[in-house]
Amino acid sequence: MQDATIVAELKRIPLFAKLDEHTLASLSDACQWRRVPARRPVILQGDVGNSVFVIIEGRVEISRLTPEGEDVFLAERGPEQHFGEMSLLDGAPRSANVTTLTDCRFLVLDRGMFFHVLRSNSELAVAVIMALAERLREADSQRGSRDSVRDKLVAYLRREIERQTGGTPYKGAEVKLGLSRVEIAERLATSRESVSRELSALAAQGAIVVNGRGVKVLRPEKLQ
Repeated sequence: MQDATIVAELKRIPLFAKLDEHTLASLSDACQWRRVPARRPVILQGDVGNSVFVIIEGRVEISRLTPEGEDVFLAERGPEQHFGEMSLLDGAPRSANVTTLTDCRFLVLDRGMFFHVLRSNSELAVAVIMALAERLREADSQRGSRDSVRDKLVAYLRREIERQTGGTPYKGAEVKLGLSRVEIAERLATSRESVSRELSALAAQGAIVVNGRGVKVLRPEKLQ
């Protein structure tokens, strides 16, 4: 039976926003609600991929365990975003871990119905292709930012600025990092001292002003 609440939530998600009412109703029948407390695993690397998760409330962190045993931060997702579609499409095991950063509420969509709708709806297929292209850009950014702590930190600052302001860094942009130096270091696979040193260096160059967990951009070109 169609769940009007689920249909309303799906309409808000960019991936499904252009679908007609009939298609949304079909998708809603294949969705289930799921709540997960903060700091709990949602997906484990290597698991079978049989569902896609849509975030309704809360934020999650995506990371990957390297062959050397290093847990590398990949991305953060929040409301109206989704994850899990890669394994859903190719049938391969999950390629990353997903852990809740806050209490989260998800819509979990079954693989079979997702494929059924995908085969018959070109707009959804285009939306999925665009989402996968975004994932590839993120992966390229991660690979390109592993050479130095400075590159990693600048990439992290840019992601936060773009997420919180809705655009690329500009003079006067202010953001709240929301994480301690230790937590940032963990995400960037480096040390707290290195993060503090590079933040201080960026401030000394006039690129940013650091105020606790807040950052104000003074010279956007330094964050290129």
